[in-house]
Amino acid sequence: MDLQDYVGTLRKYWWLIAVLTALGGVAGIGYAATQQESYRASARTFVTVNAGNSVGELVQGSTFVENSIQSFVQLTGQPIVLDPVIEALDLPVTARALGAQVTAENPLNTFFIDVSVTDSDPQFAADAANAIVEQLAVTVADLSPSTDESGRSFVELTPVAEAPVPTYSISRGPRSYAALGAAAGLALGVLAALLRRLFDSRVRDSGHLIPLGGLPVLATIDRDRDPERSATTMITSPDTTRAEGFRRLQANLEYLDEDAPARVIVVSSATQGEGKTTLCTNLALAAAEKGLRVLLIDADVRVPALTERLGLPEGVGLTGVLQGASTLGQESQRYRRNVMLLGAGEAPVHPSALLVSDAMDTLLQEARSRYDMVIIDSPPILLFSDTPVLARRSDGIILVARLGRLRRAQAAAAVADIEALGARALGWVAMGRPGSKRTETVQYGDPARRTIPRALTNLRPGR
Repeated sequence: MDLQDYVGTLRKYWWLIAVLTALGGVAGIGYAATQQESYRASARTFVTVNAGNSVGELVQGSTFVENSIQSFVQLTGQPIVLDPVIEALDLPVTARALGAQVTAENPLNTFFIDVSVTDSDPQFAADAANAIVEQLAVTVADLSPSTDESGRSFVELTPVAEAPVPTYSISRGPRSYAALGAAAGLALGVLAALLRRLFDSRVRDSGHLIPLGGLPVLATIDRDRDPERSATTMITSPDTTRAEGFRRLQANLEYLDEDAPARVIVVSSATQGEGKTTLCTNLALAAAEKGLRVLLIDADVRVPALTERLGLPEGVGLTGVLQGASTLGQESQRYRRNVMLLGAGEAPVHPSALLVSDAMDTLLQEARSRYDMVIIDSPPILLFSDTPVLARRSDGIILVARLGRLRRAQAAAAVADIEALGARALGWVAMGRPGSKRTETVQYGDPARRTIPRALTNLRPGR
């Protein structure tokens, strides 16, 4: 994934990121509501030594304090200090529980010890901090060696700052918890979006099709959610970006290989529901708009759709022609000027054998001699074996991919099946441009001068 992929992924899943961010903020506010206010009170004591008056004795005493002061800090949270405090304040807690509320530290390069107590009761926090400082002095005096026969302690702790009753809570407010929760939700949302993109095997963008066999993308067609209108976009919505996509496809096919132009074209897809039948009808209409004589053949005899989509009777159709019951000229129905249709006909017992028979070769040769372009709607490649054989007998095959539906493995397998028989794959057509919820009208030039091509209007279906 490059930077563009990352940005595109975040834009695609913005809703997921927004939802998780909002949920994180709400969770933070909810957590804040369950937390008690906390107050911290701090008292300070000073460590001194009762050494002699000589320089040597003073240096030795100072060195002793430097080496021992961290031990005094650690001593603050021990039961030997806290048990007397609990008894003096008549507290219903253990030394271990009280110790969890106590912190002590020695500021760098000083002989101070700061004792802090955190509690939901500010008065208790102050009382406990002061009591601990006083008891620490007593305990250190008991543990330190004496200086002389009088029993005077070598080390003394002198309280120098009592802990005042705190007036401000140290707890994070709801805003802080909400901000932290939202930040966590945002990070989780971004991670979830990237993971979805990483493990998403569907083809989401036309650019994803190119590495799957190295075939070009001949056109990208906008999405149209109206199935009745989408089948004949070139008639119902000729001035839309979707219609322009079909015109672009027809132009690309015309100049794809001028030395070997594709006149007999198979249209298929890896799986069903990709939009191949819709592509066939609109490609035929786009070619007819250019004045080409086009024959549409419905070779998807198991699930025929062209005659129903175009509002024509089924008739004997392709299967009847291949079985010798009729001829191409008799069964071809006129749909629009320059557009003829050969329907599928009745489903045969063995469709595959019929579609790859010599009769099919003869039919295609006759169609090539009569029409400028022959478009064959064939079965999905991964479902039946007919299409790769038909593709080999044609001038090439167009692969249709519904963005957001087709999986990459399916696309790669379809290309492999086509190439295995030596058929010519012309390229991909991506149906459903990402982000296009609807097809848009082309706004360019004078609206009064935009007219529907005469070749596609005022004509009724007929033989």
